[in-house]
Amino acid sequence: MSNFPYTKGSIWRKWDLQTQTILDDGYISLSQYSEELKLANPTGWQQYIAKVGGEENALLYDSKAYFNDTAIPKNDRCVNYVRSYFAFLDVFNPELECIGITDHNYFDDCLLDSFIEYAKQSRCKVIPGVEINCQGIHMLLFFREKLYGKETFSAGIHAFLTKFNINNRTNVDGVLTTTTADIKDILNEAKKNNSIVIYPHCNSSNGLFQERTSTDRTHLADIFNHQKVNLLQSQHNQSSVAVSEYIKTNATLTSKFCAHISSDARSLRDLGRCDQDDNFLWIKADPTFEGLKQIIYEPEQRIFVGPQKPEEKKSYFVIDKVRFLDNTSDAKFGSESIEINQNLTTIIGGKSTGKSLLLYYMAKTIDREEVKNRTADSGVPVKYDFDASVDFNFEVTWKDGQRTLLRVPDGATEDESKERKILYIPQKYLNTLSEANIKSREALNEFVLNVILQEPTIREKYEETVQEIKVKVKSIPTEIGELFSDRDDIKKTEEELKQTGDEKGIESYIQTLQKQADDIKAKSGLSEEQLKQYEDLVTKEKDITTQVSNLEEDKKTIKNLNTSLVSQVDGLRTMADEYEAYLNDAEIKAKFKIELKVVDSFAPNVKSATTNLVTAIDTKITTYNAELIKIKAELAPLLAKVKLQSELQEKTDAIKKEQQKLNEIAIKRNNLKTKKASYKKKADGVIDSYKLIVAKHEGLRNEFKKFESKFGEITLGVHVSFNDDVFNSDVVKEYINKNDLKRVIVEAEWGDEFVYKYDPAKHLANMTTVFEGLIEGTINTVKNRQPKDAVAKLLENYFYLDFRIFYKNDSLDKMSPGKKGLVLLQLLINLSDEEWPILLDQPEDDLDNRSVYDDLVDFLKKKKLQRQIVIVTHNPNLVVGADAEETVVANQSGQEVGRENKKFRFEYVSGALENTFELEATEEPAILYRKGIRQHVCEILEGGQEAFQKREQKYSFPE
Repeated sequence: MSNFPYTKGSIWRKWDLQTQTILDDGYISLSQYSEELKLANPTGWQQYIAKVGGEENALLYDSKAYFNDTAIPKNDRCVNYVRSYFAFLDVFNPELECIGITDHNYFDDCLLDSFIEYAKQSRCKVIPGVEINCQGIHMLLFFREKLYGKETFSAGIHAFLTKFNINNRTNVDGVLTTTTADIKDILNEAKKNNSIVIYPHCNSSNGLFQERTSTDRTHLADIFNHQKVNLLQSQHNQSSVAVSEYIKTNATLTSKFCAHISSDARSLRDLGRCDQDDNFLWIKADPTFEGLKQIIYEPEQRIFVGPQKPEEKKSYFVIDKVRFLDNTSDAKFGSESIEINQNLTTIIGGKSTGKSLLLYYMAKTIDREEVKNRTADSGVPVKYDFDASVDFNFEVTWKDGQRTLLRVPDGATEDESKERKILYIPQKYLNTLSEANIKSREALNEFVLNVILQEPTIREKYEETVQEIKVKVKSIPTEIGELFSDRDDIKKTEEELKQTGDEKGIESYIQTLQKQADDIKAKSGLSEEQLKQYEDLVTKEKDITTQVSNLEEDKKTIKNLNTSLVSQVDGLRTMADEYEAYLNDAEIKAKFKIELKVVDSFAPNVKSATTNLVTAIDTKITTYNAELIKIKAELAPLLAKVKLQSELQEKTDAIKKEQQKLNEIAIKRNNLKTKKASYKKKADGVIDSYKLIVAKHEGLRNEFKKFESKFGEITLGVHVSFNDDVFNSDVVKEYINKNDLKRVIVEAEWGDEFVYKYDPAKHLANMTTVFEGLIEGTINTVKNRQPKDAVAKLLENYFYLDFRIFYKNDSLDKMSPGKKGLVLLQLLINLSDEEWPILLDQPEDDLDNRSVYDDLVDFLKKKKLQRQIVIVTHNPNLVVGADAEETVVANQSGQEVGRENKKFRFEYVSGALENTFELEATEEPAILYRKGIRQHVCEILEGGQEAFQKREQKYSFPE
């Protein structure tokens, strides 16, 4: 049998710590209830009798007549009874994993020894003991080994009983023998023999808290306080609760206690029986004597009474086991699975023994992105490259049965390739995170943010706001592009106006031409009526010509609108397609397509609308042109009568030409006015967009302020900060003339290197000033940068939410490195509601010893009940003090003389702290298999022995 039979360490098992065997006078033989069993569970009955050689044997071996038949060798009777006993448990009570054998005044020669021997190969284990009556108070005593050098366990118990004048099971009257010895003497002798004492029947007439006369109870406190921890047992949990409540109200009872239940069974069918409320006894320990002792050291965490196994975590959040898959033929790793406990698993070993290596490949297999990011933030380079070989792999098996592989082979199932989530804290990560630099601050802010965003309503609000910020950030460069396009158009129009001529000069010239034309008309010979007709036609022609010019300009505007709208519609279609891809529900996705068909109709509708407008303009132009032809026709006979016809025509044409110039100038001036108004509006819009980004960040800050005092002793200060370093390196240094900046932002605190320092009260005004200077040309760019690019860079989003951390009103920035590490670890783990596993690599390196002992141990003991924790450590307090359910011991051959492995370069063993043994090197050459987990902890971890002593003396017996 392996010396490491329970490789998953301490797990919750169903126990029964008070059972009587066939030796008891009140024992009920199988024959008295076998028919009930057959009816209730015929399949189980057949399985059971098959194990013992048939129904006849089953009934025989569990009968007093057979057990007391001296004609049959005693050893045969004991072995057959015990074999039947365990066969019954295997079939009818497979969850029961450990029982205490506690016959009254045990004086049989070999029954207990038969139980002990048979249990070595059995699923259910036994802890041998005896029940005695000391002056009316019953006591259960369990022993680890044979007492007083006796050859058998039975003989050792006999010797113990005789020390207290219990020389026979019963007296001459057939009544169970009692002892008149001082109960404290029995307790002291029990301690001397490393035994465990339980007070059964606590709330009955046979218990420590028996309802007897007050005189009999005067020594209760004296007895109760003799041990620092008392194990108190009842048959019903209601009785246990009553006892507990009584103790709490009795100030004289100062010792710790642990109340639980047992069956006090006197038949096979009652073994492990629940109480009247379906409660069972659950103990988190190896089913051994040393395992039972753990409830003395950790009475609050190692024992539980209830219908169901406690501390059950969601199976898909629990790592069940891991293993290396090494096909390199170098014999580096074995392929045996390394079990992982659902609570706290510690990994220990000397230097370079493979402890961190194991944790690293566990983490990388489960969540390589997490490992990549955390190791990068830690600043410690990864030193493991076994996975560079295609023949190396690693496998994580989850409690729900799914597997995750580091290297996913072709044809693997989706489940094998699917990564899950962990929280991985590599070496030096906490130290790096606490440093005052931008990178570590970003990592810290990101984590705090993720903690806050676990609340669904806040996450929804945050994601909505962030999306709004992203949209606005994305729109600003477009707005800036349009702004500078308008600016270029304005400059172009202004230049065209200069080239067209001066309006007053043109008007004066027109007046001169008109006077000359009037003089010609006066000499024309036309009548007054004909002259009036001529003037009216010329005026009408002028007005219509102006209208046609305006309509042609309108047609250009409509066509430009069409081009712009079609471009916008294309963007809407792309956006709709992008958001459709995010939809999960097939029905909603189908409805989305139907409802958003309206987007596809935009372009045709826009084209149709603009075409209709252009057609309407063309219709009006055609009408006007027809009128112009008519006017020319009407003017022709009048011109024919003019004596100086050619001169008048020349003047008239000249007037038309100059008038056309005036029309063009008027149109351009109107366009210029419109463009300048639009330009001003767009410039204000750019700044408004920037202000909105700031406002959205402030809105998030206000949303998060409600979390500032949510985390108990850790408080958060939420601020909107500005990335000065990036702004100075990317904007000030690369785009803008520093002297111009210093000139226009006189309030800013510039250093010798013109470093911009963010001031929330002045920042918006500063950015507005620089923005206006860049677009107006009063602030110059550098390195041939375009002003448009400088403005876009200036108004990028350099804002972020900054979380200032305080612990017990002390700022994180002012704490010692060790205290910082503890606070950050609490932030990383204790404040998170997530349930996935936590993997820590030597966090104590980033903490001071006082923080480890005073805070981290307590934190681990609480947190492991909620989340699975796997931790590499060289600190014994994190193993022993935190009551690790499992410890994995790592070793690498060739690192130290006398510490070689069995077969592979890296080997691992695992078990609970209660796993204890030590062999000679001649018996077991391989170092890992030579010692138990306790011995490895004491040897490998400096202060390990002291940690065990401190734990065990916490509730030890007085000397």
